[in-house]
Amino acid sequence: AKVIFQQLRSSLLLNLYVPTPADAPLTHPMRELDALLGTIFHAVPHDAARRQLVTAIFEACVKALEVVLLDGTVRREFRPIDAELANADFDLLCDFFHAADKTGRAQGVQSHVIERVTQVLRSTLLLMREESEELVQRWELARTHPENCTFDLSVQLVDKILLRRNDECAKLWKSKLPKSHGHGQPSTLILARGARSVTDDSNELLEMI
Repeated sequence: AKVIFQQLRSSLLLNLYVPTPADAPLTHPMRELDALLGTIFHAVPHDAARRQLVTAIFEACVKALEVVLLDGTVRREFRPIDAELANADFDLLCDFFHAADKTGRAQGVQSHVIERVTQVLRSTLLLMREESEELVQRWELARTHPENCTFDLSVQLVDKILLRRNDECAKLWKSKLPKSHGHGQPSTLILARGARSVTDDSNELLEMI
C-alpha cells in the first residue's frame, strides 16, 4: 500500500475533490491505480498473496477517502449536493476492488470485508447528504442532552463534516466554538467521553506517506 500512495499521493490525496468532487473526481486516480495494480499483480503469482495485497490496498484507499472527506484542507469545500458524486465514487471503488465475475462471485475483496472496512466512509456519506441545519441540530442534541446520546461514530462525523463547510449555518456554528476546535479536532464533548477520533487511522496513513 505504501508503494501505491507514493505513486498516487498527488491525485488521490492532495488533489482529489479540489476544489469540489465535480472538478476532480475519483475516476482520475482510479485509472492510475488500475495501471499500477496490473504491474504489481504480475509480480505476485500466488492467489492468496495477491488477494491479501488487494485487500490491503483497498483498505488504504478507503482511509485516503476518509482523509479527504473528513480532514480536507481549506482548498476543498463540501456541500450536501456533493454527497451524490462522492457516493458514486465510493460505489466505483468498491466495485473495482470487489471485481465480481458474471456469476457475481468476488474475484477481489470479499463483500464482508468491504462492509467492515467502509463503515466510517458509509456513515460519512450518509451524513454529508444532510443540510448543515440538520447537522447542527444533531450536534446540539448531543451537547445539551448527553444522557440521550450514545456518543457513537455519527456524533464524531457530524463534528468533522460541519468543520469542512462554509455555508452561513456552518459558519455561525463554528463561530461559537473554542478556537482550538476550529483546527479540525474532535469536539471536547466527545474527547471527554474517551472516544477515539475517527481520523486516528487516517492520520497514521498520512504519516506513512
